Amino acid sequence: MSKKILAYFTFSLLFISQLLSQQIDSDNVIYEDSLQLTNHAYLIYENFWDNEFVKNKALYSSDLSDTVLYLNKCEYISPIKGRFLSPYGPRGRRNHAGIDIKLNKGDSVKCAFNGKVRVAKSIGGYGNVVVVRHYNGLETVYAHLSKIIVKPNDLINAGEIVGLGGRTGRATTEHLHFEIRYLTKSLNPALVINTENYELTSDSLYISDNKFYSKYESIKNDKKVKQITIVDDDILAEKYHVITKGDTLYTISKRNNVSISDLCELNNISKNKILKIGTKLRVQ
Repeated sequence: MSKKILAYFTFSLLFISQLLSQQIDSDNVIYEDSLQLTNHAYLIYENFWDNEFVKNKALYSSDLSDTVLYLNKCEYISPIKGRFLSPYGPRGRRNHAGIDIKLNKGDSVKCAFNGKVRVAKSIGGYGNVVVVRHYNGLETVYAHLSKIIVKPNDLINAGEIVGLGGRTGRATTEHLHFEIRYLTKSLNPALVINTENYELTSDSLYISDNKFYSKYESIKNDKKVKQITIVDDDILAEKYHVITKGDTLYTISKRNNVSISDLCELNNISKNKILKIGTKLRVQ
């Protein structure tokens, strides 16, 4: 038996034991303790939890372990069903880290899977954004909301409303910017969700040799699989500006075509930060 097939069955057994060990009440709501000890999310994130950032540099790894992430088709609910506007992938000098789905202002945006709200706030180009961490280790991102309904650390079930549709942040029209991330790295949501009928493409997501696969059989025939090499849109493509006399956040933002809010988020600083000559400021 090959190592990858053995790994597949090993994770299958772990997943079954996880389900058996979870505490579920009469309404099928998973208690908070299952987020801490009995699921894959705890194994990969351990105690790392923050309510501030969509993606955190401390979690970045250029080499992911081969694993299987299980997707519960019975649990999944499409966040919104609307016209597909924009795919994942390169957009000018940046990487569009998710997909865009058309909606109207005030439309209900739903959580895709059971999980726990990690971020619920306004962040730069995302506008009003919600990040939910799920039991399999994936995180989903819901951006440009006109109103956020949930709070950080809320337990949430698939289908519950995270917020209302809008165009806050860097958006030219009302739409949902939807991302799926694993250990901060973005992956193509089309590997998980069919953008025509908004149903799951598979009941599992496979990671092998730092690539995502929607079908296990495809790993053995790498040339035919619809895949994406894991390249983080912001962490691997970093760009810095060396501060010189007269520089301000405003002049640096204009020179590098980035908002002041994004500069503050990228560097974990406030808008009142005193800039020291000779130091580096991340601008991408």
